[in-house]
Amino acid sequence: MMKFRYILMVLVVAALVTACRKDLNDDDKPIAEFIQPDTANLTFYDTIPFKVQFTDNKNLLSYRLALTYITSTTPNTDSAKVKPYNVTWIGNIDGGSDFTTDIKIHIADTALSGQYRAIINCIDESGNQSASDTVLLYIVNTTDTIKPEISVVYPAVNQQYNPTDSLNVLALATDPSNVIYYSVTVIDSVGTQKAFRENNLNTGGYSIDENIGINAFSSGTYNVIIFVRDAYFNATLTTIPIVIN
Repeated sequence: MMKFRYILMVLVVAALVTACRKDLNDDDKPIAEFIQPDTANLTFYDTIPFKVQFTDNKNLLSYRLALTYITSTTPNTDSAKVKPYNVTWIGNIDGGSDFTTDIKIHIADTALSGQYRAIINCIDESGNQSASDTVLLYIVNTTDTIKPEISVVYPAVNQQYNPTDSLNVLALATDPSNVIYYSVTVIDSVGTQKAFRENNLNTGGYSIDENIGINAFSSGTYNVIIFVRDAYFNATLTTIPIVIN
């Protein structure tokens, strides 16, 4: 009886070793790819419908879909990450060498509008990981359509300055979804930019207070432009003409 148990144990160990060798001999990486969206930079408003396919020479194990927000580098659309919609979706695959699935991700009401990157990859039962397939897309959140408010304290319309003065721009910017960006631009009568200030924020109300030297400005009429944007890409712009003697 003891001899039989010993032989049985040897056979079990041998089977496990053989299985391990089989896994170690599998160095082929699986493939993960987006079928839908099949075109980059599409825009979605409510739900993002992903269709993904996974293939392997042997058996698939699991997959991972990650959706991450990308910060824009354009000044007037640059945003602090107030409420980016970062999502990670993990799923299991019950074996097989070919697997296709639909993943519908609902866009939350708090999602920040902008460009996002979706990345999909998978792992097979031998532990090999696929290369990542990537698609870029846009999310537009229409939950908040209220534009920010700008209350200008000064300069007053057509306020006059001497070249030795300092141009102080003071204004209050407010928004229910948070002010996340503002800029102050001064242009001359032909539209040439003479001064520019900007700031990224994350607050419901903010006092814009910028001092701009004008000693190098020529005499003439100028426009002070205040631009404010909220977390949902709603924007307000106001222009105040001034005169430099």
